[in-house]
Amino acid sequence: MSETLRDVTAMVAKFAETNPTDLSPHAVIGELGINSMSMVELVLRIEQHYGINLDDDAMNPSATLAELAQTVSSTSPDRV
Repeated sequence: MSETLRDVTAMVAKFAETNPTDLSPHAVIGELGINSMSMVELVLRIEQHYGINLDDDAMNPSATLAELAQTVSSTSPDRV
């Protein structure tokens, strides 16, 4: 598991109120019980953590954790 995937999984797990080790890279973000307001906060936390700006559709609820981590990696290749 890449460092970015571990970090993103840990952040998502906090919002989903679950243990990061219980989440698979293939877990669909929208199926983790995160409401829309929390999803906005999650995107902001990721942006602050990596010093990046994600596109509005970067937080697609049908995306998996691995896909979100890949988006973060491709947005900030110097930081991840």
